[in-house]
Amino acid sequence: MPWARLGLTLATTATRSPIGIHDTGELVGLVLPSDLDFNRHVNNGRYLSLADLGRIDWFVRTGMLRTALKNQWRPIIASGTVRYHRPLKLWQPYRLDSSLVGWGSRWAFMEHRFFANNRDGEEKLFATVAIKGAFQGREGVIEPARLMAAMGEQHDSPPIPAWIDDWQQGENRWKAMEEPVQRLSVGAG
Repeated sequence: MPWARLGLTLATTATRSPIGIHDTGELVGLVLPSDLDFNRHVNNGRYLSLADLGRIDWFVRTGMLRTALKNQWRPIIASGTVRYHRPLKLWQPYRLDSSLVGWGSRWAFMEHRFFANNRDGEEKLFATVAIKGAFQGREGVIEPARLMAAMGEQHDSPPIPAWIDDWQQGENRWKAMEEPVQRLSVGAG
C-alpha cells in the first residue's frame, strides 16, 4: 500500500463527515507517476492498493474500525476481482466511491468504483474493484452480524446482487477442483 497516501487518508479522515454502513464513502485522488506501468496508465495492482485506502476510510468513518480494534479484530480479505473499464492516466484526477454491498453469515462484500472525466469532460466509470472480506479475531472469522451488534447496529443485509452470487459460485467451483493444475514443461520436447 502506498504509505504516504495511507498517512494522508488517515490524517484527513476526521475532516470528512461520519457515514452510516449503507452510505458510500468518497475519496478524491490524482494519478501519480508511481501509479503507472509500462503502458503509462495505472498499474492493475495499484487499483487494489487504492481500493484499500477507500476501504480504510470507509471503516474509520462508519466507526467499524474503532469497534474492531477495541475487540482485537483485524480486517482480512478472502478474495477480490477487478473490472477495468478505461485507463486512468498520469495526473488525471479521480474519485473513488467505496460502499458495502451486502453480507452473509460469514463474509461481507464491498465495491470500490473509480470515476474520472474522459477527454470530453464527461464523468465515466474507469474501474470497479469488488472485495470479499471479514474481520478476524483469535476465534477466527467474526460474523458480520456480530460485528454489527458490537457497533450497536441492527441491520439486515441488502439483497446480494446476482453478479456476486455468480462470482462466489465460480470461486466455489475453483476451490473444489480436485486435480492440480497441469504445469507446462519448459524446454521439453
